[in-house]
Amino acid sequence: MGFVLLALAGLYFLVMPGVGAAVMTVILVVGFLIEGILSILLGLRVSGQMGNWQWIVLSGVCAFVLGVVVLLQWPTASQWVLGFMVGLNFLSTGISLQFVSRAVRHAL
Repeated sequence: MGFVLLALAGLYFLVMPGVGAAVMTVILVVGFLIEGILSILLGLRVSGQMGNWQWIVLSGVCAFVLGVVVLLQWPTASQWVLGFMVGLNFLSTGISLQFVSRAVRHAL
């Protein structure tokens, strides 16, 4: 049953690409908001146990702010947001993970 629903959704998005972009943008916004909240909470949770924990919090703030910005501009943001926001999110997450891994390496 799930396959049929997924195939029908895919077919609908092929026929109506604007709707597909809008739906994917909403999914992306929800993901950014959840990632932001969870990263902030994780950073605060490990703050006493690890150095450079502020980078995790900063990454969470960036993800959350990106989610809010896109949410405020939706649905017109659907035209440009997917590539731009995913790139920014990957960049901020990669940088924060790099700094955290350095802190862990020095702690060991």
